[in-house]
Amino acid sequence: MNIQLIALDLDGTLLRSDKLISERTVSALRRCKEKGIKIVLVTARSFLTSIYAKDAVSADLLVVNGGAEIRRGEETLFSLSLPKALAGEIISYAAALPSFYRVTAETDDGRFFVSGCTGRGGPWDYSNAEVRELKAPIDSDMYKLVVFLGDDSDRAALTERYSELAVFTYVGTEATFIAQSGAQKWNGLSIAADILGVSTENTVVFGDDAHDKEMIERCGVGVAMGNAIDSVKSAADFIAKTADDDGVAEWIETYLL
Repeated sequence: MNIQLIALDLDGTLLRSDKLISERTVSALRRCKEKGIKIVLVTARSFLTSIYAKDAVSADLLVVNGGAEIRRGEETLFSLSLPKALAGEIISYAAALPSFYRVTAETDDGRFFVSGCTGRGGPWDYSNAEVRELKAPIDSDMYKLVVFLGDDSDRAALTERYSELAVFTYVGTEATFIAQSGAQKWNGLSIAADILGVSTENTVVFGDDAHDKEMIERCGVGVAMGNAIDSVKSAADFIAKTADDDGVAEWIETYLL
């Protein structure tokens, strides 16, 4: 197979359950880089929480905030944000739902904030967050909002109300991601591949969750992790071992090295 680009989700894929990357995986990706293969990380995480992974594997580009932003080092190459008025409307609507208990937001000027309602659903590390009162005006456009709701019907209502946007709930959690329409991982990866001059037909993508499915379906080779949800496994060309069992490294060693 003529693979020129490796695209990797972070949590549950490149990162083990302890949120670290194994030395075996780092070594395998380093050898791919030596062969001229590009590396792109594609994650719903923010830029700041993705720096460790970027540095560890010397990624060429970062697609962060679920596809809303593309970075090369400190340089932003692409961005797509929610206008502050719309972000404020979404927060007001979500906060009025009965099971609401938290919202976090990634601003397009590099700040991260969390609502004052932080008592439930941990542990969460908000040590670098700006705590904001929900009644305070939103003063910046947003790359993404993550709304925490304790009830399925409230999550369904939020998803339906803003169905024109990029909205999904992380599998197995109470956290719903909301970003501008077009801020999907597949769109971000497509743009990143164009920037690097590589066809997605010559790209292998690794993922585990619903947000990764379209990438896995549409790239040349799609690899689902052993810990992936069933719909992602069904869409994949290969199923690797789990993230904790070095699934990415073993697949690369078997098929690319």
